Amino acid sequence: MTILPWQAHKDLTEERLSILAEGLLNVRHDTYAELTTRLDDNYSRGCATFGRQRQWLMQQAKSERYDWLTLASPAMDLTVNIGSIPVRFFTDDHDSPKKPGYYKRNDVDQLFSSDDTEPVVFRFVVEPAATLEDEDRVFFLGHNVYQEVVVEWQYRPRTAIILPVGSNAPETVVQSDAEVGLKSQDKEQGGKAIGNNS
Repeated sequence: MTILPWQAHKDLTEERLSILAEGLLNVRHDTYAELTTRLDDNYSRGCATFGRQRQWLMQQAKSERYDWLTLASPAMDLTVNIGSIPVRFFTDDHDSPKKPGYYKRNDVDQLFSSDDTEPVVFRFVVEPAATLEDEDRVFFLGHNVYQEVVVEWQYRPRTAIILPVGSNAPETVVQSDAEVGLKSQDKEQGGKAIGNNS
């Protein structure tokens, strides 16, 4: 059984995770939208996406915009701290990560616990859509010392709901019936549509 990130540590709030997950998704979408020439393939898009996501996270961590986000390691295995928790990101399958460095911890990505219910590795996983009908997803996972998932959260974008201001309902607009007919019959009848007796 998994728990939510903020149940594992108070620094891992839903608001903070949502900001980073949305940013990682936006960079991915923008990069794929830009790299659509006949010279681009999944490899070139994947490399550019990783590089841009890495740069975006570094810029966010170096800026003063979020006081809870700091840069722990600017190396290629970029690590940022959310509060006091080191976090890395990957594009992978959240159920079965395949990237060779996924479980590898660098010097600043070291959490320790002898309790197998406690996470020692935290990862953002950007999971590409499996089909054109699907959408990319972002997960935040925490793994214990046995590489088992003990913390899991999926980012779900919030949609804006537009509500009317005031209590006045708009006036009803009455429209006449649509004129419907077949093109061949329209020509025979001099362009007059059939199906409407008005």
